[in-house]
Amino acid sequence: MQTKGNVKDLYGLSPMQEGILFHALLGSAPSAYVNQISYRLTGRLQAQRVQQSFQLLIDRYDVLRTNFLHEGLSKTIQVVLKQRDADFHFHDLQGLTPDQQVTFVATYQEQDRQRGFVLSRDSLMRMSLLQLADNEYELIWTHHHILMDGWCAGLLLTEYTHLYAQLSQGLTPQLPPPVPYRRYIDWLSRQDATTSLAYWQHYLAGYDQPASLLTATGSSHAVAGYEVGELDFALSAAQTQGLVALAGAG
Repeated sequence: MQTKGNVKDLYGLSPMQEGILFHALLGSAPSAYVNQISYRLTGRLQAQRVQQSFQLLIDRYDVLRTNFLHEGLSKTIQVVLKQRDADFHFHDLQGLTPDQQVTFVATYQEQDRQRGFVLSRDSLMRMSLLQLADNEYELIWTHHHILMDGWCAGLLLTEYTHLYAQLSQGLTPQLPPPVPYRRYIDWLSRQDATTSLAYWQHYLAGYDQPASLLTATGSSHAVAGYEVGELDFALSAAQTQGLVALAGAG
């Protein structure tokens, strides 16, 4: 809840966040910049513990309790809340047939993406657990790209599984203290913007085409001729390990 007493901190945006915010507000599709990862899990899970682990993650990182305000302001700000309840949902689908479950999961995923986020008030990360059988679940993790990139999402998942494992063992979850996002924003504010601007002006000299991005519907006001499609594919364990190793080396 955004009340004065629940505000922990206020600060500006990173350049990347400013760019994402600009294009998110420019587009008409709620699903623009919405990232969703869905996992099929096998094993016995406790929905309450899944939710508790998610809440601990929200409590741990300021950026996961952040909203972005711009209306009526000369400059957009990030508002970090002291406390925010995790946006968690559980659905028991064991009473449905396998075909009905497939339809429900696919529809739920699509509706969750299309729901999008209101950056000024919503919790910008949510999780849903759909139980398909005694030991089978679909875990759907959705967030707005303004919070983090794919690399951070992987780190967050690692910490989440660590928290869940510790809770499952009856232990008090422990992780090293996180680095506050404000520290990065403060570091950016100390950088020489003039030097950076001069570099990019030189690098982009002579380029005069609009740099409009494709919207979530696949259209662009500036550039025509793009075709947008969707491709589903599966990676083997070896391929996945190879990609993880490659990303880590970079």
